[in-house]
Amino acid sequence: MTFLNSPLLWTIAGAIGVAVPVIIHLLHQRHRRHTDWAAMELLRRALVVRSGQVKLEDILLLLLRCLVLALVAFALVRPTLEDQAEGGLLGEQRVGMVIAIDASFSMDHGKYDTRMEEARQRVSKILETAKEGDPITIVLMAESPRTLLRGANFNIDRCNEALEKAEVFPERFNLERATVELATLVDELKGSVKECYLVTDAQAVDWANFSKEAANGLETLARKSKLFLVPVETEGRENLAITDFSYASGSLGPGGLSRFTAEVRNFGLQTHDGGSISLSVNDRNGTPRSFGPIKPGESRLIDFYPDLDLSGDANLTASLGRNDDALAIDNRRMASVRVSDRIRILCIDGEPFAGDGPGETFWLRKALELNQLGDDASIEVVVTDWQETDPSAIGEYDLVFAANVEEFDSSIARSLDSFVRKGGGLVLFAGDRMDLPSYNENLVGLLPGELIGISAFGEGSETVGDSPGETSWTLAEPTSSHVLSQLTRTMPQEGRDAVRFRKSMEIRPDDNATIVLSLSGNGSPLVLEKQVDSGSVLFFATTADRDWSNLVVHPLFPMLMQQSITHLTNRPEAGRAGNLNPSESDLGQASAESLEEALSPLNAVVIPVAANLGGIVKETRKGTEISRTLLILALLVFLLQGYLARLFTNRMTSKGESSLQESLRKHTVVAARRT
Repeated sequence: MTFLNSPLLWTIAGAIGVAVPVIIHLLHQRHRRHTDWAAMELLRRALVVRSGQVKLEDILLLLLRCLVLALVAFALVRPTLEDQAEGGLLGEQRVGMVIAIDASFSMDHGKYDTRMEEARQRVSKILETAKEGDPITIVLMAESPRTLLRGANFNIDRCNEALEKAEVFPERFNLERATVELATLVDELKGSVKECYLVTDAQAVDWANFSKEAANGLETLARKSKLFLVPVETEGRENLAITDFSYASGSLGPGGLSRFTAEVRNFGLQTHDGGSISLSVNDRNGTPRSFGPIKPGESRLIDFYPDLDLSGDANLTASLGRNDDALAIDNRRMASVRVSDRIRILCIDGEPFAGDGPGETFWLRKALELNQLGDDASIEVVVTDWQETDPSAIGEYDLVFAANVEEFDSSIARSLDSFVRKGGGLVLFAGDRMDLPSYNENLVGLLPGELIGISAFGEGSETVGDSPGETSWTLAEPTSSHVLSQLTRTMPQEGRDAVRFRKSMEIRPDDNATIVLSLSGNGSPLVLEKQVDSGSVLFFATTADRDWSNLVVHPLFPMLMQQSITHLTNRPEAGRAGNLNPSESDLGQASAESLEEALSPLNAVVIPVAANLGGIVKETRKGTEISRTLLILALLVFLLQGYLARLFTNRMTSKGESSLQESLRKHTVVAARRT
């Protein structure tokens, strides 16, 4: 037995109600006034004759009146017999339904009828089992829920009107968030039976191995309601989609050459014949590019070199040319970049030129400017001594480079923190002048890790694995997907091996830092990046001069610096906010058998597409509310106690004795019984 209202609340209220007539009875017995006069003494002696019978009658009436209040209180708790099917004699069945419809963009698949249209038909079958007055909630589930009806009394016209508003959203199906929201909606239902329906295409990416959070959410739903999984499907699962489109490399300045790469993936089970893909820049269509056949599960990368000859925001869209795809929503993908006329860079020199050699930023400035001179230069580099840096001027620049700076005082550290968090880019180069405790304290939150100390080749055990006779480290094989790592990978192995490092700064990376490049042999990080709100910090564990390595005089260095400028001034993630989650493009569905196996511990019911949905629902529907029966019983008991009270009273007054003593006795008992 379960209860629809709070048992504790109504048990307390019922106990108070039952106590009222008992208290009245006890008070009446306790506070009767005794008057010692001759006639009353005669009456008292006469009452003793039938006092035992009167007490029994009074106790019986008291118990019946207490029972009436107890039955009313029990009915207000709204008890439900869970094993009682519809049509039982003990009460009525009120069914509360929460119907959740998968509205992720995979539900738009289908050449003729889409999966969403199939879902509407399945929901209509479910609604056929409802009765007038049943509370109904209909909600669309994608990345976040959208409620169409919430606890509304069932009306077929109103429900059909809500179903017509069901639409597909360009989002993935978030099972974890869905279960949390559905549990709240189930709690709001008032009915002897609570049912929750998940109408979905049951994609394997969501249901084959759902997360622990989703499993806990489903368990909560199954505990609070009868859980039904109602799969829908359409013919075939062939789908070609653009899963990625982003800036790859090159210069984003006016007249610069930049490369964007689109990834086209075949999610189907058959080889795709190929097709075409086109790129538009600010709604200006370019020439389509053809690509050949793509096997099932494979991807094809297509490069574009757009003309970005105007400054400002450039919106690029890659689109597939086929029109016969059963899921067209994932055939396009967007990217957004900012093309700047001029980029201002502040270089903070930790070891300025002193007459005996170039300063710390000599090679760095050359790599950043690349011989750009005059007013037409797209990159403006300003060099300042670290001791003369103005904290208030940092915000006037797009990027800040700092090379072997001894320390940053608190005012400059606060300015750098604000600068980065608002979208600026900070690049730090190591050196032997750095005060590591000061860095770790003042730049906490900005540094991609904790600075530990300087490591030299051949010292300690860090060089284990290096070849005998080696005097320096080389670059390890680039494995990161970071743009700087990809750029380094394009250089031949012989070229990468020519870069030599004699010293490096040891750093313990944070959990949210990305290791871009590493050193061979010791595997210590060479380049790291950390995202800080809207901005980013790059850390090079080597110097910006030739003291620790020959990187600055290697062709890779200016390539890395130019790519860093583009990377830090154009956040690729910002241009992907409106793109679809590529995992939703995989239309493979979990089988009914695997779903039943996964949900078997929850006692959930999986209704296959070919099954009689309405029949299965009615067969499993059990639960009867007995509140109405209890109220009827309370009314009958109330009438019974009234009848008995009158019967007992009339029996006492119907014998017609005429003596004063007997008359007083009867009228006293009648008055007390009425009270």
